[in-house]
Amino acid sequence: MSGDFVQSGPREEKSGGRFFLQCPGKLRFDYAGKSGISLIADGKSVEIYNERLKTSHLDSLSKTPLKLLLDDKVEFSGSRLKSVKDDGAQVVTIKLADKSVFGNSNITMVFDRKSLDLRRWSLTDERG
Repeated sequence: MSGDFVQSGPREEKSGGRFFLQCPGKLRFDYAGKSGISLIADGKSVEIYNERLKTSHLDSLSKTPLKLLLDDKVEFSGSRLKSVKDDGAQVVTIKLADKSVFGNSNITMVFDRKSLDLRRWSLTDERG
């Protein structure tokens, strides 16, 4: 899957670019503009690379909430399932979290009610 994205930050700032998703485990966000930032997940790790500054930051995928979206099998049940909301008309919203690994971070996915296509998702870190 690929497409355009718009990201909202904690102070309502917006940035965007293109994303590429290949399950299981692979994800790439290329930010538009002069930032030169890419976020790349390869199934084991997540790297944030800044082309302009020639810097990178590497984390284990298993220690980030992205793992909930990129796992071999995405589980919509059990202790990771925090809520399911069906608006009865257009969308179903599912929130997943694992407090023992990610603290207060979570991922919320919004699906089209009829086709079950993933319409949007949001990742909330410990700082909100």
